[in-house]
Amino acid sequence: MDLYLIAVIVLVIIAAFDITVGVANDAVNFLAPGYGSRLTSFKVLLLFASLGVFIGALFSGGMIDVARSGAFHSEAFTFHEIVLIYFAVVVSDIILLDLFNTSGLPTSTTVSLISELVGAGFALALIKIYTTGDSFNSIAQYVNESRILGMFTAILVSVPLAFGLGWLMQYISRLIFTFVYDKKIIIGALFSGVSVAFISYFIFVKGLKNAFFLTSDIKTWVLDHLWMLGIGTVLLVASMLIVIRWFNPKFNIYKIVVLYGTFAIAMAFAGNDLVNFIGPSVASIESYLLFSSSGTSSPQEYFMSDLVHVKNPYLPYILLGSGIIMMLALWFNRKLVNVLETSIQLSNQSEVSIEKFEPNELARAVIRFFVYIQRFLDKLIPMSLQRWVDSRFEKNATLPPNASFDAIRAAVVTMVGSSLIALGTSLKLPLSTTYVTFLVAMGAALGDRAWNQDTAIYRVSGVFYVIGGWFLTAFFAFLLGGIVVLFLYYTTWIGMLLLIALLIYILIKTKKVHEETSEIRRKDNELLQK
Repeated sequence: MDLYLIAVIVLVIIAAFDITVGVANDAVNFLAPGYGSRLTSFKVLLLFASLGVFIGALFSGGMIDVARSGAFHSEAFTFHEIVLIYFAVVVSDIILLDLFNTSGLPTSTTVSLISELVGAGFALALIKIYTTGDSFNSIAQYVNESRILGMFTAILVSVPLAFGLGWLMQYISRLIFTFVYDKKIIIGALFSGVSVAFISYFIFVKGLKNAFFLTSDIKTWVLDHLWMLGIGTVLLVASMLIVIRWFNPKFNIYKIVVLYGTFAIAMAFAGNDLVNFIGPSVASIESYLLFSSSGTSSPQEYFMSDLVHVKNPYLPYILLGSGIIMMLALWFNRKLVNVLETSIQLSNQSEVSIEKFEPNELARAVIRFFVYIQRFLDKLIPMSLQRWVDSRFEKNATLPPNASFDAIRAAVVTMVGSSLIALGTSLKLPLSTTYVTFLVAMGAALGDRAWNQDTAIYRVSGVFYVIGGWFLTAFFAFLLGGIVVLFLYYTTWIGMLLLIALLIYILIKTKKVHEETSEIRRKDNELLQK
C-alpha cells in the first residue's frame, strides 16, 4: 500500500474544506461594499461574486510557487519531510481560519499560509540542524529568508497604502458629489465609466499574464489594443446618459460600478488567494509525481530539488475544480455573514443600537492625537473654506432601508480595493486581500466622516481589535505550523489519523457554536425591534 499516495489524496480532500473555510473568511472582501450599501439583493451580489471567483481561479496559476518555495528551500528537504510540512500547514490553516470565522473576525488567509509554511519549515529545519550537528547559522539553507521578508514587506506596505488611498479617494469623491449625488448625472456617469475602465485595466490587463488558458498571441493582442478600453469607456458613459435621459430617469448608475467591482474584487481575490487554500496540496501532488518518477525507493533520501521547476499537467483541472468549490462555498457557508457584519458595522454611516467592540486606551490615545491635529489645522485653514468643506459632508439624503453607507462609498471601496489586489497579483506578490479591502473600507469610512464623536471610540477600537487579530494570526499560525509538523515528525501515519479526527471534531464543535451564537443574535435583534 502506497501510504504517501493516500496522504496526498487526503491532503487534496482537506484542501476542499480549506477552500470553504477560507472563502467564508474572505468573502467580506468583495461582498461588503454591495451588502453594506443595499444597492441590490444579496443573491444578486452572490451571483456576480460567484462568476468572479470562478474566472479568478483560472488566473491564479502564477501564485502556486509561493507554496513550493516561497517560505523554505524545498531542495533542502526530502519527499517525506515535504509531505509532513504540507500536511501540517493544511490542518493548521483550517483550524485557525475556522476559529476566526466563528468569532466573526476577518483575518488574512495569506498571512496564515505564509506563517504556517515558515513555522513548519523552521521547526523541521531545527531538527535537521540538531541531528546533523550543524550550527544555527545554517538555518538560511532551509528557510527562504529573503522571499519571506519580501512577502511580509509587501503585505505591511499595503496596509497604510490601502488605508490612505481609501481615505483620499472617498474624501475627494464626497467633495465632488456630496450626499445628494443622484442629481449629478453627467459627473456620475463619468465617474462610473472611469471606475469601470480603471478596474478593467488592473483586472484583465495586469492579471492576464497568469491566465494559463490564453496563448501568448492573445495576450500580446490585448496589450496592443488597450486603446479599445478608452472607446469602451466612452460608449459606457454615453449609454448610461441615454438610459437616464430617455428611458429610466431613476436608473442608478453607481450600481454598475458596485456590481462590476464586486465581480472584480472576487476575481482578484481568487487570483491572489486561491494559493492559500490549495497551494500546499498542489505542491504535495507535484512532489509525489517527482518522487514516483525518480526511481528512488526511499522517500527519506529523495530531495525535492526539482520542485521549484515542476510543470503540473493537472493544474488547469485543479484550478477549475477549485473555482467550482469556491462558488459553492459562497452560497452555502453561512459563517461568512459573521465576518460581513463586523466589517460593515465598523464602517457604518450611522450609529447602531449596539456597538460590537468596547473602547480601549489605544483607541482613546489615537483619537486624542487626531483631535489635536484637527485643532491645529483649523487655525491654518480659512473659516470660509472650512464651512464650504463641511457643507459638502452634510448628510442631507436618506440611505436605503438597512443600508450602512451609500453608493458613492461602495463604488470607491470596490474600485480602490480591486485595483490594489489585481496590481499585487500581477507582480506575484501574495498581498492580503483582507488587509487591503478592510483598510480601504476603514479609510473610506474615515474620509466620509462616518466616525463621529459618539461612534469614533467604538469604531477605532474595533479596527484595532481586528488588526490585533491579524498579528495574532501570524504568531499562532507560525506556532501551530511548527507544533503540528513536530508532532507528525515523531508520529507520522498515526499522527495524521489523529489530526484528521481532531479536525473533524473542531469543525463540528465550531459549527454548533456558530449556530448557537446566531440564534442568540437573532433573538437580540427581535428584542431591539420591539
